[in-house]
Amino acid sequence: MRSRRFALAAALVLSGLVAQAQDAGGIAGSVIGPTTQRPATPPRDRQPNGQRTPAGSSSISGRVVSVDGNPLRRTQVQLAGSPVGGRTTQTDGDGRYSFTALPAGRYTIRVSRGGYVNLAYGQRTPSEPARPVALADGQAVSDIDIVLPRGGAITGRIVDEYGEPMLQAQVQAYRYQYQPGGERTLQPGGGSAMTDDLGQFRLYGLNPGEYVISATSRNQLMAMGPIGAAGAFTIDGADPRSDEGYAPTFYPGTVNPGEAQPVNLGLGQELSVQLQLVPARLARVSGIVFDSQGRPGTGSAVMLRSSATIIGPNRSANSGADGSFTITGIAPGEYYLEVRPRPQPPAGTGGPGGRGGNANAAPVAEQEFASVPISVGGDVTGLHIVTGRGATISGRVVFEGSPPSNGLRIRVVSQPADPSRSIALPNVRGQDEGYVSADGSFELTRITGPIFLRVQLTSANGPPPPQVTYMTKSVVVDGVDVADTPFDPTRRGGVSNITLVLTDRVTDISGVVTDSRGTRLASSTVLIVPEDLPLGVSPARYHRILQSDGDGKFSVRGMPPGRYAAIAASDLDASHQYDPATAQRVRQRGQSFSVREGETVTLALNLTADF
Repeated sequence: MRSRRFALAAALVLSGLVAQAQDAGGIAGSVIGPTTQRPATPPRDRQPNGQRTPAGSSSISGRVVSVDGNPLRRTQVQLAGSPVGGRTTQTDGDGRYSFTALPAGRYTIRVSRGGYVNLAYGQRTPSEPARPVALADGQAVSDIDIVLPRGGAITGRIVDEYGEPMLQAQVQAYRYQYQPGGERTLQPGGGSAMTDDLGQFRLYGLNPGEYVISATSRNQLMAMGPIGAAGAFTIDGADPRSDEGYAPTFYPGTVNPGEAQPVNLGLGQELSVQLQLVPARLARVSGIVFDSQGRPGTGSAVMLRSSATIIGPNRSANSGADGSFTITGIAPGEYYLEVRPRPQPPAGTGGPGGRGGNANAAPVAEQEFASVPISVGGDVTGLHIVTGRGATISGRVVFEGSPPSNGLRIRVVSQPADPSRSIALPNVRGQDEGYVSADGSFELTRITGPIFLRVQLTSANGPPPPQVTYMTKSVVVDGVDVADTPFDPTRRGGVSNITLVLTDRVTDISGVVTDSRGTRLASSTVLIVPEDLPLGVSPARYHRILQSDGDGKFSVRGMPPGRYAAIAASDLDASHQYDPATAQRVRQRGQSFSVREGETVTLALNLTADF
């Protein structure tokens, strides 16, 4: 019986808007009080890679302290936003930082320090949305102070079936997160650690919340093994001939992620667990790689990647001269077998060991790849993997309303409908891939599996425009709108008749959050969900989680027209944004409203207690 599959998904799904939806600005959040006099020589912020950004006359400064008010020295502070891109600095001996010469714009401030909960300005917990700081020309904002609480810790001991300590076992903390389709997936949530000679480990600096603890034994970790059959390299554990080992095990002692027992960690709390690894027969996977012309896939990189998130290490091998490969030491589970072309140095430039490059190596655009799901319960042999170049899709972007100015660049990007099946591939056309030409045409290559098409809009100098000015109205393929339903061009070898319609009739939803007395509430979380969606429609563009500013205001532009429900709560975990049960509670207890294309809607939300 196949074990339950937990897909590793992208934490983040683009909204399908022309630019990222903006919530209302403001100067509020985790502020600890007025800023005292600034030191004479504040720390200087650094720009990445010597990047030159537009100079301005505005500034942002503040202080980073612990919960008890002590300054946190040499703490990294990151500034991001339009139009500077990103800058970093460190706090000084009094915990102060400063960013100067900033153009007018909207900026996010994030602070990180080892052993502490990393937060952005305006967050009380990491799951809440950050609050941008809005700067006008010549404005100096000097009270962006952030309090970092101590992180929690999970300690414990990993032992074998006899109670003996497991040396150098890898321990990982995971967290559940809901994906747009409603699936609950495991994703890394707090770093990893190796056990010592007593089998002990410590995971520290953890955010509050529920964690699933996983351990993997040393003989499951990646190491280079001997030359395999037909000259194939095999990546194995300590003893490639052994078929005995341990499966990745979840607390309190199960190999099934669905049966794992989460541990609930409070703010700054320390918990201890003990985990006994489960013995398992380790399997091998072997087969032959062929290209689309039936030729052996010599020298391809073959990787076995777990489909149950990043549980345990990925294992890989190179195919031999006849295309054969063997991967050993594999614990039972669900995997994707991926074949990627191994990069070849240009002819005459010299490769490993001083040898010349492969003069017959195919250009990147012609290199083939594959991704195949497999279930491992025992040895899997005799696989025939056929690679391909993926599909090419093309079409045209048209506008309803005024076309964009010459200073804007439009880019069409593809997003896999199933992120767990996405495979990292070299970009054939570099930075030009997907950009829309002057006549509105675009082209994307190396597409595999079902996808969504999304649009990004950037200014000529790189940063996005200050607000959403266009939104996706439809993505039409063969007369059918697939803007929010996945379509698979690989089944047809490609698609060349896509019409992507953008409109300047952008929806605008805003409002105010108040308590029962009518007092406006800052730092409240607002969740907007659709009232109803047809079966098969992705909810990614129809869900929003926002945060009210210092005046209790919130705003979002560019949501698709339709009927929605909205609710305001004092604390809502962003990982539950797509939780079907959470969405149902919003529909039952929230405020219903509808918005049409180009319409502005204003809401008055009362804070909902005990949501």
